[in-house]
Amino acid sequence: MENVGKIDDKVLENFFEAGYDKEKLVDSIVAIGEKAITNMLPNVTKIPIDFPEAAPLN
Repeated sequence: MENVGKIDDKVLENFFEAGYDKEKLVDSIVAIGEKAITNMLPNVTKIPIDFPEAAPLN
């Protein structure tokens, strides 16, 4: 996010050396994007939550 989608070659190399493949890279990018969208939408739109808030876990 901070680098606007650009990644240092060494970071990518470390990712693959850790045993991950291109499919896991795509999965990771999609998961990060989904989290960014679901965090940004309510903050930007100010649409109220339309379901009961969950009770805190103890």
